[in-house]
Amino acid sequence: MIIRALNHTNRNRSCGTKELFRASKRSPRPISDINRVLRALLALMLMALGASAQTLLFKSGFEGNTTLDTIPSSATGDYFQHFSGLDTTTGYTWPMNFWGAYAVTTGLHPIVTGGGSLLNYITNDIESVVGHDGSGTKALKIGTSSSPTACCTQVPFQVSRPIQQVSDFYVRYWTKFNPELLAQEQAGLGNFYRTQLELKTFTDYRIATFVYGQASGVPYWAVVVDDKPEGQGPACPPNACWQTYNHSVPVPIGQWMLMEYYLHRSTGNDGRFFCAVNGQTLVNHHLPTYGAKQEKIDFLALLNVYSTNMNPAYQWVDDVEVWDLPPCTTLPCGAGTSSSGSITPTTPANVAASAVSSNQINVAWTASTDSVGIAGYRIYRNGGTTPIASVTAGTTFQDSSLTASTAYSYKVAAYDTMGFTSSLSTAASATTLAATTSTCPAPVTTAWTGCYYSDQNLTTLGLVRTDPTILFNWGAGSPDPTIPADHFSARWKGIFNFNAGSYTFTVTADDGFRLYIDGVKVMDHWVDESATTYTQTLAVPGGNHNITMEYYDDTGSAVANLQWQLAPNVSDTQPPTTPANLTASAASSSQINLSWNASTDNVGVAGYNLYRNGESSRPSHPAPLTRTSVCPPPNLTAIPLPPTTPLGIPRLKVP
Repeated sequence: MIIRALNHTNRNRSCGTKELFRASKRSPRPISDINRVLRALLALMLMALGASAQTLLFKSGFEGNTTLDTIPSSATGDYFQHFSGLDTTTGYTWPMNFWGAYAVTTGLHPIVTGGGSLLNYITNDIESVVGHDGSGTKALKIGTSSSPTACCTQVPFQVSRPIQQVSDFYVRYWTKFNPELLAQEQAGLGNFYRTQLELKTFTDYRIATFVYGQASGVPYWAVVVDDKPEGQGPACPPNACWQTYNHSVPVPIGQWMLMEYYLHRSTGNDGRFFCAVNGQTLVNHHLPTYGAKQEKIDFLALLNVYSTNMNPAYQWVDDVEVWDLPPCTTLPCGAGTSSSGSITPTTPANVAASAVSSNQINVAWTASTDSVGIAGYRIYRNGGTTPIASVTAGTTFQDSSLTASTAYSYKVAAYDTMGFTSSLSTAASATTLAATTSTCPAPVTTAWTGCYYSDQNLTTLGLVRTDPTILFNWGAGSPDPTIPADHFSARWKGIFNFNAGSYTFTVTADDGFRLYIDGVKVMDHWVDESATTYTQTLAVPGGNHNITMEYYDDTGSAVANLQWQLAPNVSDTQPPTTPANLTASAASSSQINLSWNASTDNVGVAGYNLYRNGESSRPSHPAPLTRTSVCPPPNLTAIPLPPTTPLGIPRLKVP
């Protein structure tokens, strides 16, 4: 998926991405000298005193008379939409003018590859919405309604071509993904990504943050730092290029979230790239942050709504801030000072924990209160400083995948829509119940007895049910709320009637599985792996056969599929190999046991004919003494001696 995402991005550069580097023809706007001089003097005073200068370069929530250029109906290919006007709530005037006397205009740069009017695809606008603090506000909506057949559409919100070398900057803003995003990601699975902040030099360096899709249907965060700002650049210096992925911090869909980014450019190990969402760190990387040519920043997009076939693709942006250095001593900074008088949420009270099984503890608490509204709660376990989960609805949490007979403690913190977080609650503790072992019931006919275990070793039986088929894709979930989402196992048993013939058995599993026919193992892939398909063709005699499949899931996606079908007729070009290492041993006064090594054949061995006391390989009697089936070949067959007849004919002697 990483390669797909990277290849997809690079391929689409030929669809118009180079236009991102085209400067606007609009003349630069004048810069307010007084504010810049005052801020510079303050910075010098602070540095003289040994303190770091933290200067707010720009802030706007698209309020006041902030406007966005409209796209003319004649525009095709690409068009630059400029911002203008005064944001009366912050005192800053659009466009952003910093990083040098000739900083180019900032704005939106919609690009459509494939022809036609941009108005057929682009939905950019400043709208009245319910903001992240729950009150009415204006926010920028960036998006595409569709994509041309030829390729793609994209809308970067860009701050490009700073005239000076920028060594530090900090950006934070509120954004909200379109509510259809989760369904789109689950439809696209691994073939999905949404670009967030993106930075490029002219030829040698790129930093890009993404939301990626995965086969489980759960989106996750990714950061890619490489040498591909425009095609393939010179190879990165050691440790300057890297990739990282964060599956632990959830991707909010249809909810406001606070994004924070900080970059310190350096050729040494003091270089740093930091990214956080809602006060939770996604990336905190300390290594060189320059490419091979040590070029300055040429292009900076605060986000880039990029679409090929995932439409509509849009998101809102509000309360954008750009600083030269982080306005806090320890990252993440969070939402900063509230202009609406928001206070810290009250601490969750009456936290209680109760064990409900050998692998699950339920946690409950009393709701917190806040002046702007509670957005959710973060759950901490066993004194950890990183939350194990975030609850956005209700005041309960079910913690599964736990170990039997083990004590766990929990604390809860509330956070509000402005990003403020309460103090941690007092701890509540509980001990999981002892593990229990039960027997999986007998198989049913023409269906499956499904036995589900809350561990990976088919030990602790938690659920028994009848399944009509084994065709499951649980994603990151589990077969049932009583079974944990990870580290579980299952055993399916069923009796099925087969017509004689060769059958192809097909199993797809993530993670491991074993398949048995009449108690004999015929497929064994008991290993951790992503969803992988295996096939095995076997000769099956006619009649009823007991089929058993065992399965386990480690972490991540959970997939278990089993099917079979009659194999196509194959020309039989050779006889089976001769059974080897035949041995005979007397088991009693009336029984001798035989065993031999299995034969092989180009279409499958159907069985073995057994002959006694020197009988010909082509006996005169209608059939051999007995025939054994192979499903698969047996290792041991008992041949009973005939009993005494009513006429007193003696038994055959044992040779």
